[in-house]
Amino acid sequence: MLNDGPVRREVDIVHAHDVALAAPAMLRINELYVSQYLDVTPLHGDGFGTALAVRQNLAQMGETPWCVLACTTPVVAWATDALDVHGWAARAGRPSDGLAGDLASRRRQHEHTLATLQTARWRLEPGERLATSFAGLLVDDHPAATSGADVRLVQQAVDLARTAASALHAAPPKASWAAVALAAPSGVYDAGRALAARPMTHAEVERIWPPPWRAVERGEDGALLSFFTSGDEHVVTQAKEVSILRPHGTILRTGAAAVPDPRSLTVTSWMTGSPLSYLTQGHASNCRILTTVRGYLGLHREYGVRVLVEVAGRWRLLDLPSAFSMTLDGARWVHVVEPDGGDAGGVLEVRTTAPPMVHVVRLSLHVTSGPDRRMMLALHLATGDDPLPAPRGAATVHERHDGVVVETSTSTMILRSETPLHVGDDGPLFDDGLGRCPSVVTLRTNPCPGIDVEVTVDPTGVAAAPSDPDGREGRAAQDAGAWWPAVTAVRVGAAPEAEPLAVSLPWLVRDALVHFLSPRGLEQFTGGAWGTRDVTQGPLELLLALDRQADARALLLRIFAAQNVDGTWPQAFGFLPGDEHFRMEPPHGDVVHWPVLAVGRYLLASGDATLLGERVPWYTPADAPPAPATTMRSHLERALGGARERFLPGTSLVAYGHGDWNDSLQPADPTMAATMSSAWTVTLHHQSLRTLADGLEVVAGGDALVGALRAEAGAVADDLRRHLLVEGELAGYAQLDLPDQDNPVRVRRLLVHPRDEETGLRHGSLQMIHALGDDLFDPEEAAHHVALVREHLMGVDGVRLFDRPPPYSGGLMRHFQRAETATFVGREIGLMYVHAHLRWCEAMARWGDSEALWLGLQQVLPPATVTVVPGARRRQANAYPSSSDAACLDREDFAARYAEVLTGATGLEGGWRIYSSGPGVLLRIVVQSVLGVRRRARTVEIDPVLPPRLDGLTADVPLAGGLLRVRYRVGDRGHGPAGLRSGGRDLAAVPAANPYRPGGLVLDLAQLDRALRPGGDELEILLP
Repeated sequence: MLNDGPVRREVDIVHAHDVALAAPAMLRINELYVSQYLDVTPLHGDGFGTALAVRQNLAQMGETPWCVLACTTPVVAWATDALDVHGWAARAGRPSDGLAGDLASRRRQHEHTLATLQTARWRLEPGERLATSFAGLLVDDHPAATSGADVRLVQQAVDLARTAASALHAAPPKASWAAVALAAPSGVYDAGRALAARPMTHAEVERIWPPPWRAVERGEDGALLSFFTSGDEHVVTQAKEVSILRPHGTILRTGAAAVPDPRSLTVTSWMTGSPLSYLTQGHASNCRILTTVRGYLGLHREYGVRVLVEVAGRWRLLDLPSAFSMTLDGARWVHVVEPDGGDAGGVLEVRTTAPPMVHVVRLSLHVTSGPDRRMMLALHLATGDDPLPAPRGAATVHERHDGVVVETSTSTMILRSETPLHVGDDGPLFDDGLGRCPSVVTLRTNPCPGIDVEVTVDPTGVAAAPSDPDGREGRAAQDAGAWWPAVTAVRVGAAPEAEPLAVSLPWLVRDALVHFLSPRGLEQFTGGAWGTRDVTQGPLELLLALDRQADARALLLRIFAAQNVDGTWPQAFGFLPGDEHFRMEPPHGDVVHWPVLAVGRYLLASGDATLLGERVPWYTPADAPPAPATTMRSHLERALGGARERFLPGTSLVAYGHGDWNDSLQPADPTMAATMSSAWTVTLHHQSLRTLADGLEVVAGGDALVGALRAEAGAVADDLRRHLLVEGELAGYAQLDLPDQDNPVRVRRLLVHPRDEETGLRHGSLQMIHALGDDLFDPEEAAHHVALVREHLMGVDGVRLFDRPPPYSGGLMRHFQRAETATFVGREIGLMYVHAHLRWCEAMARWGDSEALWLGLQQVLPPATVTVVPGARRRQANAYPSSSDAACLDREDFAARYAEVLTGATGLEGGWRIYSSGPGVLLRIVVQSVLGVRRRARTVEIDPVLPPRLDGLTADVPLAGGLLRVRYRVGDRGHGPAGLRSGGRDLAAVPAANPYRPGGLVLDLAQLDRALRPGGDELEILLP
């Protein structure tokens, strides 16, 4: 460093390294996930101050890569994550807070790993030089956790750097410092170059979105942050966006049918960022047309389609708007710009729309106030090399009379516009006008009041349309204008207590459909396959809640067509044309039970006896002859037989295999897979047997298989009690010894139980919740386990997976994989995983605790969370968060402050959004457990569970092709209805069984015929 100025300068040097230590394919999937497994540990020593060692805890090709970063002059401050270096100030157009002074010098293990070193300060006199070197040393395999013993490697790195620097300085200079110090190119994406939009006044907001508003959110100073309109539009102000960790975004998709369609387009739109990013067709990973942002701090702006306008002869980026709104099929940005010098300012509006009826995405930019402007769209095209720069020739562009055609190796994107578009490279994005990236295309206009662009995709090698033998898709297309109103018909009345649920319902449906038909999320943007356990939960439960039985049947046929000939399913599989041979094997031990349970649930709801005789193909590899199709019943029998083959010897307990629903507890020791049983998987097995038996009884009466299934379920329940219900508490896991001729099966050890002396985990919620919901406890046992959950597993934000965090020892695996290798406190590792909490809500409905059920919903519905959960930080109000993440620095901080986590004192953030089976599960719980409307073939079971303060609540529930309007008269008990009335008459009903409380009432569907007609009678439910 040379001080070539006339005065003394005080300087320090900051070096940041975005370490991954992972294969490129892993990075292309998700950098956030990679960061969650990077252990960054400071090492201190004489001469270098502090160095940062980075260990990749997820093995890469069987090795554990490790590196250390150091400096030849003492490092006095450091950081491990970009949150402590940059924060999310860039989203607001502000400079980085972390670089304004000294770095935090604390270990933060978040999702933007950035190993950052800061040197001591020096005073450089005019003409004085400073020389220092930063060193990195890579170790291919570092099995041990980082420790003080690694200081020798730091010293080795520093010595090598000094040797290299000496050789460099000994060589004659080839050029002056000034000649080699080339400035980085400047351009429109630089900080401070975006077009500043001012906050809107309250009156301006009201003019665009007239009241009444619902679920209004205000800041501590009373400032408006967000609200919902009566038409389900969610509006967010600038103040809300700059106050939250995870930025506002929405996923839009085309299509007007609840069946997969390879032609469907999906796009992600961000409030601060691209209005049209990660455009994909069909599969979220295989057919990418536009790039996406790969972090949420606002550091990366060159992605998707970026919109620019000319102001005073200079291109300005539209970034943080004055306000942003989201509908189920669109997004809107309003930029209010003040006059600036010779520029008159004005109002600019951007809209993105994904209409359901056609596979087109529409993008518009209009000046609603102010002068006409030149406009530019910058298209950042996804290629096979993304996120790395694409080679030249990766994209070709053709102009035509109605727009532009952009071709890549995977697809052809067609942009139609009546406004003439001038095609160019990315030169206009740089101040020097030089093009640099061949996968960027710019489209410019002459001065105009606005442009409207229609985007379509013509893929390469993708089937033109899915099969539609019964014409359902064609009929859906005719009524496509009513798609969103029809599919979001589940509603509750506008009682103040129910407002968070009322505004959330349509968005839960939207999120569930994205997970079902275009699997991806805001943070987990890649995906595209169906996890077997996921698709048989969220999507199926969504369809059953909406009483879309034909769609549920079609889904089951697709799932069973993916079954292996040995009766198993993969962990995940491709479901779109061209992706059939994507299979994630081997599966976890619980996977085989989910499709069986799904069939039982469908049969119970539909009474559809024809399903069992439907002939369904089997999956066979591409290089194997196809197996002949067989009946659905034979598919079921092979799945049941395969499960029996996986019993632990001498028991009816299924082996744990490679894991269960809780992905964080996959066994580290492969031998445990064949000797251990998960109580949660055993309860699932029991539930699948019993539910299938109940469904078969509905459609087949006295079928011999019904009796066999009930007997097998009884044997499973007996062994569960014998081996896993120990000293009155259900253990999470039991490892069994092999039986011999003289000795019965014995338990070698229990895990996640008070007897567990190895993992430190004494209580687990999953096994208790599912056993309660599946009636495996007697009332006294159930009460005891409910009390255990409340005493040991309950936080202010809901039920947690374990009573304490699993131990973390620098990424070494002793018992479980992810639980002991993840460094980020979030998702399952943070212990409050919303999906598991929802099953607690379901169990509370079965138990009959209306207050616990209602609170459980409020804890996870974003519009209510900040109000009812102490410590909950603001988060996007219309997107399902899959976890509640304690705002702790790392695993050590999490464990030390866990008591504060439970009270919310640490702060609680919303986790990854949308991509989860949770929205579909939550919707079914609302419809079938809270509102208590359960279709049972030609009958309906009415079994609501509501707190007394919701007396008078109304709801609309889809049923039998109509809409059932319900009013609830709620007394102190809040469950076990005493009577049903409709049209001034009492309806005949019989009680349903429930071992824990008075059950619901079952009536013939025919009795509701008048109520299901348009404008028909209301059903009144009397809850004592």
